[in-house]
Amino acid sequence: MLQMALSAFFFAVMAVFARFAGARLPAQEVVLARAVISTALSFVMLRRAGAPFRGNRPKMLVLRGLTGFLSLSCYFWTVIHLPFAEAVLLAQTAPIFTALIAWKALGERPGPRFAPAAAMVLVGVVLVASPSPADFQGAQLGWVLVGLLGAVAAGSAYTEVRALSRSEHPLTIVLWFQMTMIFLSLPGTFVSGAVLPRGADWLWLAGVGLFGQAGQVFLTEGLRRTPAGRASLANPLVILFGAAIGWLLFHENLDWGDLLGAALLVFGLIFSGSAPRNAVPRSSAS
Repeated sequence: MLQMALSAFFFAVMAVFARFAGARLPAQEVVLARAVISTALSFVMLRRAGAPFRGNRPKMLVLRGLTGFLSLSCYFWTVIHLPFAEAVLLAQTAPIFTALIAWKALGERPGPRFAPAAAMVLVGVVLVASPSPADFQGAQLGWVLVGLLGAVAAGSAYTEVRALSRSEHPLTIVLWFQMTMIFLSLPGTFVSGAVLPRGADWLWLAGVGLFGQAGQVFLTEGLRRTPAGRASLANPLVILFGAAIGWLLFHENLDWGDLLGAALLVFGLIFSGSAPRNAVPRSSAS
């Protein structure tokens, strides 16, 4: 679970950079920038690792790219158009969908500890995010649905990564994901009206690409080692890290709900992560 926790941290930092970048740039342009930077980094990392560029299951790799692109696009849209905490909260419903899809597609039963651990994690998510009911009404309802669609897509993507890890190198999976995103985000970038980055925009885009790449590498490695449903329970740490970043950088206050929610998040993850290894089928790559 350490890799998943590191992934959550880097994705939290990426979300901050994406929010700054999205203040002036279209969301699809931010997705494209991340894909271009991460593709370049993936090529370098693959070469140094001596890993293959061509995968053994190209159709599945492209499918993972499609679902990952949909998930990331929905996430960036909601981060830009919804309050940060609410957008991240919606994205963190993904573990529920991951567990269900992995159970159906891979035969990875969540195990007896998953339900109570998931309940603790979800309660912790709500306490840390502290969403207002008004945030999920009116004009913002459409963006809420977009966020939930992204969570479903993320659940599918995590399951596909878990399946691919049985035959592909983690860096190969990451490379194909980023290359697929380039082709899919190009049309959306121009349709939404591409904006030439200037000044601090370049810094924000670089941060999205660099921290997104780090998060993706740790995510892929974590899913290779841990069943998808259980591994994805670490995702809500993004909210915990986001709250800490907000407190440190933006002087946002942390109340008792934040502290209690953080405790539930950590305890839920420890409780799930300490389950016996033989409680869930393991892949040949484990």
